[in-house]
Amino acid sequence: MDRETTIKNPKALNLPFSILKTISVNRIADVAHSRSCLNQTLRLLVDEFLNRKYPLWRINQTVRALRARGLIKLIRSHNGWHYVLTEKGKSLLVKYEINQCMVKKHKYWDKKWRVVIFDIREIHRTRRNVLRKLLTNLGFKLLNKSVWLFPYPCDDIVELAKTAYGVRHNTIYLVCGRFNGDEWLAFDFNLGLAPNG
Repeated sequence: MDRETTIKNPKALNLPFSILKTISVNRIADVAHSRSCLNQTLRLLVDEFLNRKYPLWRINQTVRALRARGLIKLIRSHNGWHYVLTEKGKSLLVKYEINQCMVKKHKYWDKKWRVVIFDIREIHRTRRNVLRKLLTNLGFKLLNKSVWLFPYPCDDIVELAKTAYGVRHNTIYLVCGRFNGDEWLAFDFNLGLAPNG
């Protein structure tokens, strides 16, 4: 994600997602080629990431649950045993991170609108509803049916959402300038413009 998007609170990740995140950014491997020390290594990394300590049994329990759900798998290479995320695990982690994001608000508005337009069929209404919820949480305002508006750059998180929710071909993100009547929107966003009339 670029500098326009930040995580609300990285330390607020719960343990299962913290383990997924830790595995995604570290190659959890035991150089002694032993599986017995693998979760101890993982525990140390998770403790550092969350700045708190978890008992080993809790790490073991959570890892078993993640493996049972098909989110991580244990593989062996010439470097030893290590965990990797499955495609299902990668997808779930991305969706969680998206929901934890917030868009950076700038001191001065660049007078450009960020517009998200989607046309998602009723058969995929669950995806549509999730995307609507995300846009609402980010601060977008509904302009007309499936047209959403926002004043600050957010292309990175929208692109992530399009991929994660499987709506890349049904969703458009564009940047446009001022238009007649947008003073009301600017006023709603507290951009320092008062509506006329």
